[in-house]
Order: sequence, then structure tokens, then C-alpha cells
Amino acid sequence: MPAKRGAQQTLQPTHQPLVEALVAGASSFTKTSTSLRERTRAGFLLSSAQCRLLFPAVQTVGHPPVASTPSRDRSTMQRSSGPKPTETIMTGSVSHAAAARSVAATAVAAVVTLATPIASLAQTGGTCIPVAERKTENGCFVHAEERLEKLPRAPIFWHIDRFPSRSAAEAAKEKNGTVVQIFGHVWLFTIADESWRSSGGEHVASVGPLELPAARELMATYMEGNFMPGMQSTVHRHPGTEAWFVLSGAQCLETPRGTQIGRPGAPPVIVAPGDPMLLTGIGSEQGRWLVLILMDAHMPRGSAADDWTPKHVCERAEAG
Repeated sequence: MPAKRGAQQTLQPTHQPLVEALVAGASSFTKTSTSLRERTRAGFLLSSAQCRLLFPAVQTVGHPPVASTPSRDRSTMQRSSGPKPTETIMTGSVSHAAAARSVAATAVAAVVTLATPIASLAQTGGTCIPVAERKTENGCFVHAEERLEKLPRAPIFWHIDRFPSRSAAEAAKEKNGTVVQIFGHVWLFTIADESWRSSGGEHVASVGPLELPAARELMATYMEGNFMPGMQSTVHRHPGTEAWFVLSGAQCLETPRGTQIGRPGAPPVIVAPGDPMLLTGIGSEQGRWLVLILMDAHMPRGSAADDWTPKHVCERAEAG
């Protein structure tokens, strides 16, 4: 039974380590990361299920708390109207009291403001990290950043070709081409007009057309996304077009323009430069995708989008 208002409240022991880790992570990041570029360089990953567990009353501003059921799949959890923030909140069999909300709210404010990576919650510390620093399967990994030569005036596409070896891909590489190895395959990524084709390899896809940001120099950033169902990015934006090519699993992208579902065989998911977004892994299968950000080479890769509040419709989306 919920505790009476005004009664002395205590933090449940089962959540104390998580909250302490969150606060410690936020404090450490504030002390060590003084550069705005460091804070906003990449996309930020956070498990939506963990958010519901820790912060039932202090999630996204303007949205009610979520009452989660332990047996319910994370990708199909429904948002509930919930009690008022001044009342004790029940999540499953755990009572989250005012003391817990106060500690969590302080930590969340620091995390949201600084886009703070939280190593204890996100597989790659809350950011997209260089693949050379990889220590876990799940997360976001940057494989290459390629400054581009002048592009044609025709509509621009991201061409994806697969090769049996790196040497074969390097031999076929042309202007604005980049060779990477992701998910055990060698890929040649090329930014060119729609009609361009590689001289070798297996042509997998041409993703586009891609809207170009206003910039004196463009850079193609290529990443790998590994999302478990229910894993979610923070609300963020990029100074350029972002595109995904889904190899397995499914994703749902919410922006002010609506939602897009990405899965193998479906049209690629593309978001325009500067659009705020929230990306969620959906369905029941591990999500694996190739990612491109075609961006201003002289801007940070990503930044928090605090001026937009998503409706969280992707948390109820179906993968099929």
C-alpha cells in the first residue's frame, strides 16, 4: 500500500547501488569532461527499461510515469497514467519513495544537461565510442570518419558494397570511398550520385537520396549499431543527415515529422539534418545496423535536443 504523503521515505536497498552508480558517473563526467565537443560528440544509448526502473516519476518532462510489470516484454510495455508525482510510486513490487526520486532527479538533471555517459547502465558508457576501444558487443561504435571531396550536384546516395577481403575492397575504392570491417564482413561505403556502381564486390544497397547540410566541408561518419530490444538513444540531433541500413532486428525512429520503422528488406530510415530524434530497438531480435552521418566536418557529431519532447510511440511499435 502506498505510503502516506509527508511520511518519512527511504530508498529501497535493491536500487541503492544503481542510483549511487548513476550519481557517481554524473559527478565523474562533470569533473573530467570539460569540452562541449567531448560531451556531444556522439549518439547516446540508454536502456528504456532501466529508465523505467530507476526514474518512474522523473522520466521525460511532460510525460506520466510508467508502471512496469516484471513479466512483460520491454519492447511492448505500455505507458500508464500513474499516480501524481507527489505520491509514492509502485513499480512491480518495489516502492520508490520521495527520497529515491530526489536523488534520481538530481542525477538525471546532470545526465540530461551534459549528455553524460553512464558506464553502469549503457553498454558503451552512453556514447558512440571508437571501435578500437570496444569491450562489449552492444552499443554504438565509430569505424571511420572520412572528409569528402566535392560532390556532384545530382542527388546523393550512400552506396553499400560487400567484398570477400579488404584488399579487394581497397582495389575497387574510388573517390569518396571508405573501406571498413563490420559484423565480420568487409564493406566499401561510397558517397556518390545514384548511378554510381563499384567495379567489384556485391552491391547490397543504395541509400538515399540524402539531404546535404549547409557546410563548406562534409564528412562521412560510419558507425555500427548493436541494439538489444528496448535499448534506446537519448533525444539528440546531428549537424547532417543520418541514415541506417538494418541487417537484423528492427528499429523505430521518432522525430517531430513522425515515426519510421527500419528492418531488413524495408526502406532505409533517414533523418534530415538538425531534426531531433529518439531511436529505439524494437521486436524480439538483436538489432544490428550500419549507420552513416553525412555531416558538417567542423561541427560536433551530436548534441542533446532539449527543445523537443517525444511522444514515445516507438515503445509500443511492432517490428513486423
